[in-house]
Amino acid sequence: PAIRHLEIHGTSLSMNADLEFFPPLSKGTDYKVLRATSDVMVLGLLAGKMWRQTAGPLNLMSIDTGKGPVEMAHGTGIVVADVAANPTVATSTARITASTTRRLSIYGTGFSIDGTELTLEPTSRSAYDVEAVYENEVVLRLREGKSWGTLGGAESLPLVVTKIDTAAGEYIFQDARGKPAPTTVALLVPDSAATTASGDVMRCDDTCMWANDGVCDDGSKKRAGGNGGGPRDEGDDGFDGAGAWWEDDDLGGWYSDELAEEMGDEYDYGYDYDDAYGYYGDDAAMPACVKGTDCTDCGGPLEYLGGDDDEAANG
Repeated sequence: PAIRHLEIHGTSLSMNADLEFFPPLSKGTDYKVLRATSDVMVLGLLAGKMWRQTAGPLNLMSIDTGKGPVEMAHGTGIVVADVAANPTVATSTARITASTTRRLSIYGTGFSIDGTELTLEPTSRSAYDVEAVYENEVVLRLREGKSWGTLGGAESLPLVVTKIDTAAGEYIFQDARGKPAPTTVALLVPDSAATTASGDVMRCDDTCMWANDGVCDDGSKKRAGGNGGGPRDEGDDGFDGAGAWWEDDDLGGWYSDELAEEMGDEYDYGYDYDDAYGYYGDDAAMPACVKGTDCTDCGGPLEYLGGDDDEAANG
């Protein structure tokens, strides 16, 4: 839980007042009374404990100040806190370059669209902006002239989230013993890792209209298994043996003849072409996104380095 202190307001309160909660909490086991006056008690959650096991209201059912328990709201209890679920962050070791990867999407649960702040290491907060926040994703954009971190002489360096600050307060990632347990969300590599043989820095952004949908649509991510590079057959998992992800999951040319008829040129634009790239003979397909413009979904420009587009398309 992010907030470890809870205030109870009332009358005739004291350090020795007995509180009954639902779901149950026990003084000395789950919490302790930090301080109290006649009109407020401040409770502190003990290490490794939670205000409740699942998200929901915490109800104060009764208070006993020494003259017997007094039921709250005629026994139905009053809500003293609305407990939110602990936020989570998904682990990822997708490689990103120190400064040429401009955007980073961090996935998880419990993010607040009203404002979520992440604390990263080794990235300084001044190095990036929070571009967008969704319930299960935070999108960070690197500022000009900044980097996600300095590798020194290392070949790679984990980029980790140490804590999250949401509307429910600050949540620190730690293990059951209370020791820091940051979550790895990317693996930093030198900018040179995304440089072609000619010295050009490969593009890496999320400017494609199908970016950040969980599917790599720009042809830069290798895949294995399947039917050897042709259109999807029934029962095929959508993989080919030597090529890369080419098809958009919503408007892919292999998926819907009906959409092609309805949308016409708009459906074909940037996707279905004859004899494109030499990828599948006369029925070739271009990727739905320009290479490097679906960077987050494709794991950065590091999966498919070197060579020109024709070579890449031919595997």
